[in-house]
Parts: sequence; structure tokens; C-alpha cells
Amino acid sequence: MRALKKHLTTGQWIVTVLSALAILLLILGYFDRVIRFETSHRDLARTTSAEVANQVAFILTERQRQVQLYAEDHLPLLRQVQGAPGDAALHKQLERSLKRVFPDVFGFTITDAQGLPLIPDFDGYVGDICVQDIQAYALRGFYAARIHPNNLAYHYDVMANWRGTGDQPFVLMVSFAPTELGQLIRSIQPPGHQLMLVSNAERPMIEVTAEGARNRTLREDYHLTPDELDRLLARHPVAHSLWQVADLAQPDLFAAYKRRTLWGTLLLLLAFGLVIGASLFLLRREDRRRQAAERSREELLSVITHEMRTPISTISSTLSLLGQGQLGELPPRLQTGMSMMERNAERLLRLIDDLLESRRIESGRLSLQKCPVDLARNVRDTLTQLRDYAQQSEVQLDFTPPQEPLWVHADPVRLQQIASNLISNATKFSPRGGTVRVGIMKTGQGKVRVCISDDGPGIPADFQPRVFEKFARGTARPNRPIASTGLGLSIVKALVEAHDGSVGFESVEGQGATFHFELPSVPPPAAGT
Repeated sequence: MRALKKHLTTGQWIVTVLSALAILLLILGYFDRVIRFETSHRDLARTTSAEVANQVAFILTERQRQVQLYAEDHLPLLRQVQGAPGDAALHKQLERSLKRVFPDVFGFTITDAQGLPLIPDFDGYVGDICVQDIQAYALRGFYAARIHPNNLAYHYDVMANWRGTGDQPFVLMVSFAPTELGQLIRSIQPPGHQLMLVSNAERPMIEVTAEGARNRTLREDYHLTPDELDRLLARHPVAHSLWQVADLAQPDLFAAYKRRTLWGTLLLLLAFGLVIGASLFLLRREDRRRQAAERSREELLSVITHEMRTPISTISSTLSLLGQGQLGELPPRLQTGMSMMERNAERLLRLIDDLLESRRIESGRLSLQKCPVDLARNVRDTLTQLRDYAQQSEVQLDFTPPQEPLWVHADPVRLQQIASNLISNATKFSPRGGTVRVGIMKTGQGKVRVCISDDGPGIPADFQPRVFEKFARGTARPNRPIASTGLGLSIVKALVEAHDGSVGFESVEGQGATFHFELPSVPPPAAGT
């Protein structure tokens, strides 16, 4: 990760991180969509199976009511058949009567109180399972609907009690093909689902599907297979029957959705990858251009600082000798011009020195020779060096030393450079007759602070955020014409931070400014070191 950071710019790093987060969100979105799809279909299956179970139970109850009403309304005809069960004419009359009321009737019979059929079944409409259910109904007064296999048609039975001659109990059994049940299932079955009525046995068997009775579906075994059981989304029992409504997912329902969603996600990832690649390419190209411009700037600065420093130093030294009269007496008017040229040469040298220093800091080639330093003595030596400059500026330097020696682990030369820059800045902006106050104190946080205050014009509020930027110069001007490169405070900030310290200021426009820097304090060195 660190190696990757080294080869990426900030913009590229941000794009890479955001891209990784976006890709992660796309992947999480894929799984979330799949889970929500499966959950929604399971919820739909539970709702649908319960609805179908209620509708089937209603159909069975309604069939039971209609058959019971028929038995009560056609009691004379039933008693005639009871009296002459072998009469073919009466049998046909009963059949026609039933078909007028129940057009979808499959078969019928009447039985005695023990459930034994009275009408001969020569055509095989009433099978053994029918007789078992009739006998169970005759005995308990209750039966549970189920599909009866038959060579002619699969069907289910509906039964009703009636009283024959002599008030003897009899049973009327009417069989119906499950066509209506298949139509109900087909009308409610959601896309991607398979609704069916299955037996409530340990190994469920298909009874009715959307096509009708199970024999409408061609298969060798009508028990649910392990694959179908895995696709089972919901089951709901049907009242008054041995059925359950089963809702199965179509074989490819979830797999197809996963494939579609995966392809959609992959296409999004591909499009996003192209955008990311293009963005990184453009950022990389822009970074190369920036680096090329930076190298050109560095080369230019190198030429300026190295190739110009020597001749300018020579010019400055020569001008100084001329100004001091060591190379002969100069006319007064020429001496004034020589002083101006000498100041400008010094300004150029200072600018070159600051540029060199700034380049060393930026390139990481800043060398620090740290050792224990008595901070008060170091600052006092700096004030001594600046005393003549302050006198020329007619500014007084006031130093308040700490009550006890305070030590820091620092480079003494760089420490003087920091203090010198801040004190000379304060002197430069102080009015004639003003005072620059320098103090050292403990902060109570294991650090020591050096404060430099002046009586100058202060720093405008809009310029304060840019005080420590390179070449930053505010609207306030020094009280005397003194050269300034605009690099001093940026160098101060870099040097202080290289010592694990911090630098700051407080200023109100028109009321001067106070700059301070803090460094970690260390114990005084042992005697003799």
C-alpha cells in the first residue's frame, strides 16, 4: 500500500479509493438485489399459496352445500332409485337430473347406511377409493377430499346425507373432474412460479396442477423430486381435504435472475472501469506535465541560484568596497547611486539564498545537526546579531528571559535562523521608536514557546490564512524600504516543523502582531557533556 501511494498523486489516490468504494458498492448491490429478489418471491409464494388454499376450500364447501341441496330437493327421485336400484330408466333419469344441475359431473352413486353402493357400477365410475371414502363418511359424517385415479378420468368426490323410505340414512356421492381447481390455479399462478395441489403425505404427491388432474402431466413418478422439494417456496394446507397448496419456483427463476443481474453488474463495472481508467490516464498525463513543468522550474531556479550567485556576490563585494572608498574616493552623487546598487545586490543575494533554502526543504535535503540547546542563550545571541539592524531602524529590542534555563533538542544554527527571521520581520514592520518584544515561556505541555511581538500595522484578516505561503505578501508594507523575498515565513514554518514544533500568530489589524513558535522541551544535559 505504501509503495502504491508513492506512485500515485493525491488526485489519483482519491480516484482510486473512490473507485474501489464504488466497485464494492456495486458488488454489495448485486448481492442485495439477489437476496431481495429471493425474499420477495418467497413472500409472494406464502401469500399466493394461502389465497389458493382459501379458494379451494371455498369451492369444496360450496360443492358440498350444492350436493346437499340437490339431495333435499330431489328426495322423491332418490327414493325411487332406492326402491328399484336396478331400474335402468330411473338410473338414466337421475343421471340427466344431476347433469342439469352439475354440468361437470363425472359419476355418481347412492349407498346404504354402511356405505355400500346400491346402483350397479358396470362402467367403473366408482372405484375402490371412492367406496372407502363413502364408508368413512357414512361412519363418521366427515371425509377429506382427495384425487381418485380412474381410467376414465381423475376426480374427487362430494357426499351428502339423505333419508330414504322408512327414514333410513343413505349417502349420495357425486364425482367431479378437478377442471375448476386447475382453472383457479392457472388464474392465480404468478409468473416464474408453479402452483399445485399436493398430498400432505411425508413424500408429497402431485394431485392437481394448472393443467388439471395430475394425469395431464406426463411423468413416471408423481411424487415431488428432491429438486422440486429444493425449489419449494411455500406450502399451505387446504381445509376439508388431504391437500396442500405447494408453490415451487420455476427451475431457472433464481438462476436466470442471478445471471441477468450479474451481467448487468459486470457491464456497469466495465463502464465504470473505462471511466476510471480514462480518469487515471488523464490524471497521470496531467501529473507528467506538472512534473515536467516542475523539473523545468527547478532547472531554471538552479541556473538562477547557482549561476547567478557568484557574479552577484562579486558585484556586491565590489560595490561595498567602492562605497567604503577603499578603491578610491567617489563623487557624492555617485556614492548615492552606489548605495542603491549595493542594497539591490544584497536583495538579489537574499532572494537567491532563500530560493536555495526553499529548494533544500522541498526536496528533503534539509540537514539538521541537532543537539541540546539553551533556548534563552540562543535567542540572546540572535538578538545581539540583530542589534545593529534594529538601531538603524530606530527600533528597540526588548528580551524577557525565562526564570530558569529551558532546553530544546535542535540545530542551533537553524534555531537562530528561525528567530532571526521572525525578529527581523517584526523590526521591519515596527514604526520608528517602536519596540519588538521577545519572550520565552513554558506552555505546561512539555513544550517551550518563543513569542515575538511588534507595534506594526498588524495583518489584514483576509491575508492571515496565506501568511505562511511561499511568495505571499500582504497589503501592509514595511515602514522603511527593506528588501523582502516573500519566502521567509514559509521557510520558518518548514524549519519549525522539521524540529517537531509548530508556529502560529495572533494579530488584529492596526494593533500589531505576535508570532510564536513552540518546540518540545528536553531535560538539561548532564554536567560535562
